[in-house]
Amino acid sequence: MKQAFKIPAVLILSAVLSFHASAKTLNVFLPGPPVNLDWNGLATMIEAPIILNLNEGLFAYRFPDQTLAPAIAESLKKSPDLTEYTFTLRKDAKWSDGRGIRAADFRDAWLRVLSPQSVSIYTYYLFDIENAKEYNQKEITDASKVGITVVDDHTLKVKLKRPRPKWEATTAFWPLFPVRSDQIERFGTNWWRPGALLSSGPFMLD
Repeated sequence: MKQAFKIPAVLILSAVLSFHASAKTLNVFLPGPPVNLDWNGLATMIEAPIILNLNEGLFAYRFPDQTLAPAIAESLKKSPDLTEYTFTLRKDAKWSDGRGIRAADFRDAWLRVLSPQSVSIYTYYLFDIENAKEYNQKEITDASKVGITVVDDHTLKVKLKRPRPKWEATTAFWPLFPVRSDQIERFGTNWWRPGALLSSGPFMLD
C-alpha cells in the first residue's frame, strides 16, 4: 500500500520532508530546495531522496548492505554472451493510481531520455544499448531500431552493443525509472507536480 509523501509549502536550504504513514514520520534533510522532479531529465542529487522514495527501477540497491536486487523486476535472464538482458516484471507492481506497471513504461522512459529533443543530462547511461547513441545523435531516426523491445506487458528485452556483466545495475539509477506517457501527454511539463505525478514506488506525492 502506498503512503503519502508530503512536501511543505515553504522550503529552505536545509529543507525537511515528511513521509506521513499513519502515525509514523520519516524526516529527510536535503542540501537545497527541490526544483525539478522530472527524473528522466534535469533532476539532481538534491531531488534524489524524494525520487528514490516515490519510485523504483527494475533493480535497486537494498539497505543495509547495498545489495543489488530485483525491484519492479521479478527476474532477469542474460544471454550467454551478456549482450541480451530480458527482464520479467512483477505482476503485482502498480502505479499509485492502481494501474499495473508495464514494460512499455520503461521503454517510453528510456526513449524519452534518448530523444534528440531531450534535455536529459543522463543520456550516456543508456549508450551501451544498441543504436541508443545513434538515435540520440540523430544518426538514425527510427526508435524501433534502438535495442529496447517490449515483448509483452511484463517482459522487456534489452540488446547491448557489447558484453556488460552487470548492466542491470544501471536500471537502479533514477533516470531509468519508468514514466506514464499518458500523464505526460495530459499534463505536459507539469506531469511531475503534486496532483499529477503518479509514483511507482512505496510513497506517493501529496
